[in-house]
Amino acid sequence: MTTFNERLHPRGQAANAGQFAAKSNDAPHAGLAADESTSRFIAIADQHDRAEWAARMEALQWERRVRQASLEKFMALAAAHAPSDATHAIFDEESGTVELIGWQNIAGDQLDEEPFDGHQLMGFEDSHHLRDAGFEFDDHSFRWVIELREPEAARRDLHESAVNWGTDAHYIDDRVRGDGALGAFLSGVARRSPEIGVSLAQLTDQQVASVNRDFEAFTSLMASKIRGGVQG
Repeated sequence: MTTFNERLHPRGQAANAGQFAAKSNDAPHAGLAADESTSRFIAIADQHDRAEWAARMEALQWERRVRQASLEKFMALAAAHAPSDATHAIFDEESGTVELIGWQNIAGDQLDEEPFDGHQLMGFEDSHHLRDAGFEFDDHSFRWVIELREPEAARRDLHESAVNWGTDAHYIDDRVRGDGALGAFLSGVARRSPEIGVSLAQLTDQQVASVNRDFEAFTSLMASKIRGGVQG
């Protein structure tokens, strides 16, 4: 068997100059194009993908708010019931449960007073959540410690009625879009405005369609401004 010699290749011969210049391949067979029914399913899958993303972002936001509310509730209870010389609270984390087990003074000594029974923090499923909330891990006791402080006022959009308004907002989204975008936008507005929250469930299909058109115009305008800002 002889080795390859590029000088023997047809394209390399002077007598063949230009011989392959006009060579072209046939267009792909129409059967290679995506089937129309397949394209429809792919489009539906894409819609659900965007809806899943929007719902997941909403869920993550609410999980964060649950942790915030749980911690502020504890701070309020501690302000009312903690020993007068307590400056920190001690929590034990085990199997996803974060439970109050004691108090600590400014010198770092654990106090003898018992904590109020069975208080657990909700939504703190791992160490990242605890660190983000201001907890510090004590390497000697293997416990989590947080400094006591004044509790913050409850968020208006965490009240029960506000949660219901957020549900109404996503129901409106289901009636017209289905990708979660309008619902996510309206739920934030509704939680901050009782008047809008009450009105959401009363909208007719025609009014919902009008709201969606305004929302489309708004998002288009914002997209143009963002593109303009990036290009500028």
